[in-house]
Amino acid sequence: MQRAATVSRPVQLEREPAVRKRFARSVLVACGGCVFAWLLVRIGLEAVQSAFSLLSWRLAIVMICPCVLIKVFDTLGWYFAFPADPAGFATLVRVRLIGQAVNSTTPTASIGGDAAKAWLLRDDVSVSEALSSLVISRTTMTAAQGLFLLIGVVVAQRAVTADSRIVLAMKWLLALELVAIAGFVAVQLQSPFSAGHGFLRRFGVFDRGDVGGTLADVDRMLAT
Repeated sequence: MQRAATVSRPVQLEREPAVRKRFARSVLVACGGCVFAWLLVRIGLEAVQSAFSLLSWRLAIVMICPCVLIKVFDTLGWYFAFPADPAGFATLVRVRLIGQAVNSTTPTASIGGDAAKAWLLRDDVSVSEALSSLVISRTTMTAAQGLFLLIGVVVAQRAVTADSRIVLAMKWLLALELVAIAGFVAVQLQSPFSAGHGFLRRFGVFDRGDVGGTLADVDRMLAT
């Protein structure tokens, strides 16, 4: 009897986190359903029905094709941003969608979504690898926007009859973009996470050795 009790107790302890996880998942699904219902009420069923009736089968193409391509290429960019072996591609797709959902439904801009991504990947890669991959991905995305703007300036100047004031404004925006990208990269080479951790420790925030070690690893991976 005593042995059976000692065996059943660890089993019970293992079940408790699983039960809490299922409960939390059910609560989150219910919250998502409530948000969806609220959006339907706010937009109006007539507007939704008219959109479906107007576009018909073309609505599926408009909603799915561009979105799927964008998510695939975004995830590919993130996949190659990991300093070491990344998580599986399917896992990264799921985590990216969750992070973007957090960005869209909470007032945290992109910070909340990136924090959620790093937390969701904790069982697949180290925290330092997840954080550095997110910073690298954000940096390359910003650089890609600068390249996109450069192409737009060239096209507007040579192939399109555009107002000279618009082209001039685009050139100034391109210059500001290049300065911002250069500054973004330069800051990353100066161990910003370790410096920020040292600053916060003066106020008693994140005063833990393991946090400092993780952030130092992030700085090292960014520099590499």
